[in-house]
Amino acid sequence: MLPRLIRHHAAPGYLGVDRNRFDAEVRPSLTEVPIGSRGIAFDRIETRRLGRRVYCRPRAPESQSDERSKSMRTRTPGILC
Repeated sequence: MLPRLIRHHAAPGYLGVDRNRFDAEVRPSLTEVPIGSRGIAFDRIETRRLGRRVYCRPRAPESQSDERSKSMRTRTPGILC
């Protein structure tokens, strides 16, 4: 069973992005949970939901004959896609 909270140092790796991108693009949209006097954590489920919405692109429609559409069907690589 996975823990409900993800510490700040582990959250970028959970989404497959670097820490600077996480802090600039993802962190402002997440609810921060204070841990002690200096620690910060984020809800794992909320983090995953936001990551899927921001970083995973939907697939293009299936087409057997078109090679170009096959390359367009691939999603952005990462843990969430």
